[in-house]
Amino acid sequence: MKLITLFLTMIFLALLNSSTCKRGDTYTTGSKWRDGAWTRYRITYPDGKIEDVSLSITGKEGSNYEVEISTLGRRYVISIKTPEGGIIERNEPFIGQGQVILKKGGKQAMYVPVVRLEEIFEGYAPYNAFEIPELSMKGYGREMLSLPDGTEIETEHFKHISKGKTLEEIWVSPKVPILGIVKRTLKDGTSIMLVDYGGKGAMKLIEEEVLPYDPTAFEEEKPPEGETTEVIEGKEPEESEVISGGMLYKIIKPKLEEEK
Repeated sequence: MKLITLFLTMIFLALLNSSTCKRGDTYTTGSKWRDGAWTRYRITYPDGKIEDVSLSITGKEGSNYEVEISTLGRRYVISIKTPEGGIIERNEPFIGQGQVILKKGGKQAMYVPVVRLEEIFEGYAPYNAFEIPELSMKGYGREMLSLPDGTEIETEHFKHISKGKTLEEIWVSPKVPILGIVKRTLKDGTSIMLVDYGGKGAMKLIEEEVLPYDPTAFEEEKPPEGETTEVIEGKEPEESEVISGGMLYKIIKPKLEEEK
């Protein structure tokens, strides 16, 4: 069973790229970065699976911001330091000797080289739900979108059209912190929707001492051998349950032959 979610790579790639798209003119989301800002998104994949993620600016040091990215339930948390708007060139190292901080489940946070991230999250596509591509985009004017709680927000709507087909659409707003994305749809059916946002009050999730990098720490972990397990999320473990790889499993003991 693969336990690693794919949201980290998608947002990580987004923060590695410029938030601009070109088609003669250049547009930018216009989003301002400030300590304490946060956003929450919901990603819906083509197979119907849903994943909630959050981005928070939890500190500022000189011209660099500390950004934490986490899944709902804090199963994975990544912390990076980056200038406002992210790093434009993907091969340019992050502040701090090209390292980020990665926390998995209840384990202690650890420094991880940037080059290892793609390997850790290898094989989980699509990688680009958040990445704003440098493609030929055409503006379609302003549109009002409604968030899940009914809040309306004015956006700028852009489409990438090739040979008469819409490959992707994106709606952005300067009111939305960090990435500025309100909604994004991809040609494979993946969609991302802003759920909530705020300009202050972001909570810092990684506050413990950060361990040096251990290449074995993020290898795929398996449930206890010899027992059938069922994944359960969002609850504390009981006597018949166990934590493995940051996931909660209910232990279902195999039936004895005479019980069958």
